[in-house]
Amino acid sequence: MATRRLPFAIAAVSSETALSREKPDDRRATLMLRQEEEDETLARRTRAALNEAGTALDQASLDRVVSDLRSIHTGAEAVKSRMVEIGRRLLRLTEVAGPGGYRALCRAGLVPLSEAVASKLRNVALAVEAGRIPEDRLPVAVRAAYFAVSLPDDQLTRLLASGVLRSDATQKMLEQYLDRPGSPTEEVSLSPKRRQQLLRRLKRLEGEVGILRHRLGIQIDR
Repeated sequence: MATRRLPFAIAAVSSETALSREKPDDRRATLMLRQEEEDETLARRTRAALNEAGTALDQASLDRVVSDLRSIHTGAEAVKSRMVEIGRRLLRLTEVAGPGGYRALCRAGLVPLSEAVASKLRNVALAVEAGRIPEDRLPVAVRAAYFAVSLPDDQLTRLLASGVLRSDATQKMLEQYLDRPGSPTEEVSLSPKRRQQLLRRLKRLEGEVGILRHRLGIQIDR
């Protein structure tokens, strides 16, 4: 199985195909060398970022930060992989058991997810399977990933091209990019899906404004 490349990984020493042809001992040595090179790259980037912020660390502290960052990156990639894999299994479960059988499994408590979450995961998996979005560009958060794959193709393409759509992206970040002044304008006639998204956002924002007005004792002008 091919090893997963992390965001800070440098170019591979050799192709995965060549690596698979090596003897076990040689393969382990190659992987260890690659790991060391990736750690060195991550350490350089980490130190540069901290120096820019005026934060100086001794070598031991830097090593701990690098180790934690690598674990976080690896964990985030695992979360995305599990999200897509669960979505694929839900799709297969529905296909094999049929809609009625799937609902029966849910009623029996055998599917440990709410239907709302299960629906989001199925849609995310479908988008990855259809090639609409690369798995490595999926946000880690299910809500943000579902928001992205629910967008029309032109908006999803804009997010991918801009680099805004990435592992740490939140739904708010994506919405702000799509709505910010100066970005390419949306079509004059909104698609039904986009209109519903904007209406839900408007309702949520109006609710937040009402709560803030109440807390501040501000009366709404009539």
